[in-house]
Amino acid sequence: MMQLANTKRITSQTPPETSSGILLLPAVPKCSICGADSTGIHFGVEACAACSAFFRRTVVLNKNYVCPKDGKCPFNHDSPTGQKCRSCRFKKCLEVGMDRNAVQHRRDAIGKYSAAVKRECSSPAGVSEGNYANLQSDQALSPPTPKSPKLSVQHLTVIDEITEQYNLLNQRRKIFYCNTSVAALFENDELEFHELDNFGDCMFQLYRVEPRLCVEFIDKNRYLTGLPSHEKVKKILTNFVLHFQAVEEPYLTWKFGGADCNRFWVMPNRTFIDFSRTEHYFDQNKAIMKELNLDKKSAIKLFQPSFAHAMETIGSKMANINLSRREMICLIGFVLFDPTIEGIDIKTQEALQHVRNLLLREMMVFYENNGEEAELRLANVILVMSGIKVHAQKTRENMQMLKFFDIVPRDRLFDEICGLNGNDTKAERSTATPSSSTTTTTTTPIGSIYDGTNE
Repeated sequence: MMQLANTKRITSQTPPETSSGILLLPAVPKCSICGADSTGIHFGVEACAACSAFFRRTVVLNKNYVCPKDGKCPFNHDSPTGQKCRSCRFKKCLEVGMDRNAVQHRRDAIGKYSAAVKRECSSPAGVSEGNYANLQSDQALSPPTPKSPKLSVQHLTVIDEITEQYNLLNQRRKIFYCNTSVAALFENDELEFHELDNFGDCMFQLYRVEPRLCVEFIDKNRYLTGLPSHEKVKKILTNFVLHFQAVEEPYLTWKFGGADCNRFWVMPNRTFIDFSRTEHYFDQNKAIMKELNLDKKSAIKLFQPSFAHAMETIGSKMANINLSRREMICLIGFVLFDPTIEGIDIKTQEALQHVRNLLLREMMVFYENNGEEAELRLANVILVMSGIKVHAQKTRENMQMLKFFDIVPRDRLFDEICGLNGNDTKAERSTATPSSSTTTTTTTPIGSIYDGTNE
């Protein structure tokens, strides 16, 4: 009841506005134990997820801690030494008013019902298994109860928000890209992997559809709703698109290819390339490749080194630490809420830093609750970011080159979204440069850049 009352209190408030009309999120209450951002009322007091989980574990497991400093240890979320003393932490939980009786002992130490309790609660008291089956059948015929409205952003964790939007993104992909059957569009699963067939269709999906899906991904994220639209469009979106690709493609390639992942490359539309079958792709798409002025030798020299570099610097690190889907989504959060984006306002920078800090804390709590060495595990995940940034920059350079040689479809919206330079194709350059009757125009094959024949 107390949590419900607190939810109503928060959701009924209208966020304040600045003089420019921008909505600002209300200040987040602080944890009564450690001073970190609170996630709500837990056991009677404002508390963060980490302290509430610690209090639950201590009570359920009936832990008895001993302080080496006679109960005089400081405790603050910014004080690593204070956090090590569990005795003083639990003592402070009790001092601020956490209620032992509010802990449900029939739950396990991380807040989930045990298997025995689930079995015991699987049928109502006093109802036999046969009658319970009939009761379920009768209930199935009755109209469903309307779902309660979603909680406000203050009660939706950052990782849950990103996960929700990523799942929605994959649903959109299935609608746009699935071509197996109409029935498959209604199945509750993700798009299946499929080998490259039509190069033209694949290019259209990657260069026309995917960037627009990224626009929706950012626009729907509730942690970005208070930011100015020009910051989201010109800065955050442009930075996100290629970094998102640098996270997702190596992850999908590793999950698809396993130990043999260096043989494949998987794209966001779940189309994969088998490098041992390059002849097949060119034989199937001769007309398209000719129209794009792209021969097999040039294509291999352009794309394969980039894919290999991504798997070496990103995919192999993901495989070495056995990166989970939750951790991959966490990396998506890191590139989305990036306070180091060049040219953003100081207020936007502070807002992104705040959300990223919340994401880091959520991952720490997740690791601690699952018995992992939180600091070490999170450090290994963050180390993948260096390769992601480098590959995103290389991808931008390759796209600029493809645009120059008129290989990718011309789309000014795509160029703007991905931050590619305008007026940078051969045709546009020749139009912009004054011609002379004595000047001879020479076409430079893209392969000569790699062969060194055009020096």
